[in-house]
Amino acid sequence: MSVGQKIWRGLTIVDRYLGVIFLFNLIILILVDTCLRAFAITPFMGTMELVRCFLIWSVFISLRHVTKEDAHIRMGELIALAPPIWQKIIKMAIHLAALLVFVIITLSVFKTTVHNFYDTTPTLEIPMVVFFFPTILGFSLTTIQYAIMLVASIKEREGDKIRGGKWDY
Repeated sequence: MSVGQKIWRGLTIVDRYLGVIFLFNLIILILVDTCLRAFAITPFMGTMELVRCFLIWSVFISLRHVTKEDAHIRMGELIALAPPIWQKIIKMAIHLAALLVFVIITLSVFKTTVHNFYDTTPTLEIPMVVFFFPTILGFSLTTIQYAIMLVASIKEREGDKIRGGKWDY
């Protein structure tokens, strides 16, 4: 296993757990804020900014993992009805289109982050870079994942099968 593969494998493990950690923190923060509002009648200062931050982190850090696991909405059952050669063509077209879309999104998020580099959030003054970093990371990792999936679908031979309703990569 090369150094690049080891780094990629490490990133793929980290993104799974970071998504769960931020989702857990989001739930705890909402529970604490709700209890404070119910019993102390004072909300936790900056709750909405932190909720947005944790939501952004949990969604975009987990995006690559969701893409790899095919846990997003897709039409695999409909595609499976097509002849094998058409399945391969459709699969390559889907991965190519997704790759192009995520390249555009990644570049635009990077440009937005550079443009807002010195801005902060209004209440807690969290740097916007902290808000935008998970989107850059999540979209970049998802772009790489779709590139891997595209290469795998191009290399796929005629006799390869779809396993368990998902394609393995």
